[in-house]
Amino acid sequence: MIGTLAPDRTKMDAPRISLVTTCLNAGATIERTVISVLGQRYPKLDYIVMDGGSQDGTAEVLRRYRRFFAHLDAGPAESRAALAAKGFARAEGEIMAWIDDDTTLAPLTLDFVSWFFTAHPTVDVIYSHRLTIDGEDRAVGYDILPALSAKQARRHPLIPQETCFWRRSLYERCGGIDPRFTAAPAYDLQVRLLERGRARRVDRFLAARRRRPDTNGGMPAGFEDEVRHIQAVHGMTPRAWSRWSEARLRDTIAAHGQQFAEAGACRPGCLPGLGWSYDRLWGGTLHVPRENGV
Repeated sequence: MIGTLAPDRTKMDAPRISLVTTCLNAGATIERTVISVLGQRYPKLDYIVMDGGSQDGTAEVLRRYRRFFAHLDAGPAESRAALAAKGFARAEGEIMAWIDDDTTLAPLTLDFVSWFFTAHPTVDVIYSHRLTIDGEDRAVGYDILPALSAKQARRHPLIPQETCFWRRSLYERCGGIDPRFTAAPAYDLQVRLLERGRARRVDRFLAARRRRPDTNGGMPAGFEDEVRHIQAVHGMTPRAWSRWSEARLRDTIAAHGQQFAEAGACRPGCLPGLGWSYDRLWGGTLHVPRENGV
């Protein structure tokens, strides 16, 4: 596996990491998400899975891994934000992240996250570049993020949810996930985290996001409206220059991603170029059928 080297961990002092996966009718992909989390072999993992009333084969897949979860909830249909809020209410870890059913973690991500937060005690939030994969797990795009200033990170919804990890202490001070948001709950949380905490972009890929077929250009319906509402609530009323600034940032991120792909560049958590299967990064283990979990 190329680019997966992470510092050695000390099992006794490694922080507990809580991951919450929210899912809905993800029978075709949820197993790859679960395998990428459990396959980290992280010694202090607190993995919580919240199923929002799936009607396909999701529940059957999750039952095979039940003994590896700290908690599994397969209750009635709810929004992803409501599910995540309930999941994090059960979390016990010092470090947290929201890993949706369209996410596949890179190998050794949790080792790196553990090391980074231990080595940088003044950093409260980390995030990485974004890798996008398709339904067959082929790499189809990169977003190469600059080291955003605190103002940029709050004003513009650019931090990839699937690569964002934060300290529990900050999450509790910020009030957690607001279940009233259905399209941009992760951005709302990020704004509040970044108002009180210090963030750092890491120069690697912590996860891959699978394109959702039910979104427009990767954004759920109502996303822009909720973003504007969140910005207004936090005193970031959009002006002409701010929209221009965000468009320019997005163009720069996309251009750098295209250059990265064309150059065959590589960082931890990816392989060179486009079209390669994420399963290769995992040594061919993401698609291995499991009868009784990992």
